[in-house]
Amino acid sequence: ETRAELENVASQSNSWKELVAVYEKVGEATSDEALARTYWFRAAYVYEQLQDIDQAAKGYNKVLALDPSDTDAMAALEALFVRT
Repeated sequence: ETRAELENVASQSNSWKELVAVYEKVGEATSDEALARTYWFRAAYVYEQLQDIDQAAKGYNKVLALDPSDTDAMAALEALFVRT
């Protein structure tokens, strides 16, 4: 899968911020809500791994804006706030 390959390259080159910027652009540009959800969730997860809690929260909130009942995004957002 392309996303896995991109993440492998980002890992090898330590270019996670560049990758997450691509994810955000895809999330913004697509009209496919399922695809947007996937990319926003992944962007939030990467930000979380980078310890950028504010950006991670924004990403999970983008997922919830698409689907307010997304239990994965709610759980991830809750976990962020419990840790901080």
